Amino acid sequence: MKAPRFHLEIFPVLPSTSTILLARKDEKDFHGSVICARLQTQGTGRRGRTWLTLEGNLACSIGLHFTAKEQKILPWIPLWAGISVYKTLLEFYPDGAK
Repeated sequence: MKAPRFHLEIFPVLPSTSTILLARKDEKDFHGSVICARLQTQGTGRRGRTWLTLEGNLACSIGLHFTAKEQKILPWIPLWAGISVYKTLLEFYPDGAK
């Protein structure tokens, strides 16, 4: 997969970051689009589950296109993303949140 150039959009409130992003899936700049909201009112997670994002938190959806060959790595992406966020936060808060 070619590394995307990310395009970030941040909103104070959205119904659902994934719904907004999925509406753009056929646009040429979908790969690398990032939609963020500080508050989601109708978030949806995997398998149609409700995803609640309270004010003061951050909800993000990232648009990526994968080839058929690359799709075998999809189950690992949430784990890799979580580790990346953790390592980044450690740079800002080396002693953890107190």
